Amino acid sequence: MFHTCIEIFKSMVIVCFPGDEATPLKGKPGATVSINKFIHLIISLDDVKVVKNAMNMTVNDVLFGIVQAGLSRYLNQRYGKSL
Repeated sequence: MFHTCIEIFKSMVIVCFPGDEATPLKGKPGATVSINKFIHLIISLDDVKVVKNAMNMTVNDVLFGIVQAGLSRYLNQRYGKSL
């Protein structure tokens, strides 16, 4: 019951305050989708495990950290500011 009330409250907040902040990841109204570029890098699972053990994390945490760092670098290069 408690979680249902929380979800209803969150839904009401979303409905009452529909404005969303503009970010570089969101296109402007009427924007078209550009051609996607995929860049990949093959990393050794042993290297991931070394980082995992050194930082006392899971493999999933290390991989998400790598993806987040790549996205952050892309946005900084493209838009010239930290998000």
